[in-house]
Amino acid sequence: MRVRVFLAALAALFAFGGFGVSASAQSGVNLTGEWRGVYYGGGGPTTEFEAELTQTGRSLTGTIIERPGSPEAGYHWLLSRLSGSVTGGEITFTKTYTESAAGWTHTVNYVGSVSNGGRRIRGAWRVGASQGQFEMVR
Repeated sequence: MRVRVFLAALAALFAFGGFGVSASAQSGVNLTGEWRGVYYGGGGPTTEFEAELTQTGRSLTGTIIERPGSPEAGYHWLLSRLSGSVTGGEITFTKTYTESAAGWTHTVNYVGSVSNGGRRIRGAWRVGASQGQFEMVR
């Protein structure tokens, strides 16, 4: 009898994400759509952004527009393109600035986890020696 109770409890944990399996990995949520987010750290100001993501299979593409609140960026709008992948509840992508009045052309690497039924992505970014955190919601 104890074995049956244990197996039933174990099955319930897997079914409802009790072992940390994200909602995205469980339900196959597609990340395509409009997102709002923020990134911070790396000695710079907290920056809000808007993203348009398109997921096809594991492939992820999109655009991001942001207006950093820093003199280095000249307070101009910055446009970037992203390219990456989604594996289960994990997301990785690179963001490359394309059209920037500030003259930014560098690439930023992002790694994150999808949660909340595919409505939140949290993780870390890195460019050179600078790093920080980010969060996106829809």
